Amino acid sequence: MQLDARKTIGKYELQGELGRGGMGVVYLARDPVIERRVAIKTVSKNLLDSTEAQGLIQRFKIQAQAAGRPTHPALLCGSEYGSDGESAYITLE
Repeated sequence: MQLDARKTIGKYELQGELGRGGMGVVYLARDPVIERRVAIKTVSKNLLDSTEAQGLIQRFKIQAQAAGRPTHPALLCGSEYGSDGESAYITLE
């Protein structure tokens, strides 16, 4: 698993890269507070100009809200939306 120079996103400790796309990266990470593994889907802010970034981040927030609602055992549930200087992110179980 390839890992860039980042060691953390928010409170999450990055452990590896699960996938990479045109807009961001999905990482395997560890939540140190409750000691569980999560996937973190990111959108890199530096790939976008300022007018495009606002719309994408808003759509990403809506996706995070939708990911937090499933109650079916076959669907992934999102647990947190966050943002730091480099990316916006959603954590998934």
